[in-house]
Amino acid sequence: MILHKIPYGYGHLRFRLPDWIQPESVETRKISAVPEPQGAVLEAISNPVGGISLSDFRGVRSVTIAINDKTRPVPNDPLLPPLLSHLEELGVKPGAIQFIIATGTHPRMSPVEYPLIAPQEILDRFP
Repeated sequence: MILHKIPYGYGHLRFRLPDWIQPESVETRKISAVPEPQGAVLEAISNPVGGISLSDFRGVRSVTIAINDKTRPVPNDPLLPPLLSHLEELGVKPGAIQFIIATGTHPRMSPVEYPLIAPQEILDRFP
């Protein structure tokens, strides 16, 4: 039997397979970081996927934004401020913009944990 290992969490799982089982390795493609993240965010806001413009939503009464919970680190610091600014430019008031934390099957987050996923300035202004 051959000893194999696969990434798991911050470490690896080790296991043995019979010699007659020949596993294949599938690895993700390495993607380099965007050289100018702020520019990429603004470009994505200006040109969303699917041919819909955020300006198509001018006049909406409220907006709900789903964000990941603390188990899926997303860099909300550079993502949310330009999006929220754009929504406000469209006339959406801060009190009409709310966040839903997408926990899936994870436990509900307490308000004390919210700074783990969003900048404090945003938590202070938006429900």
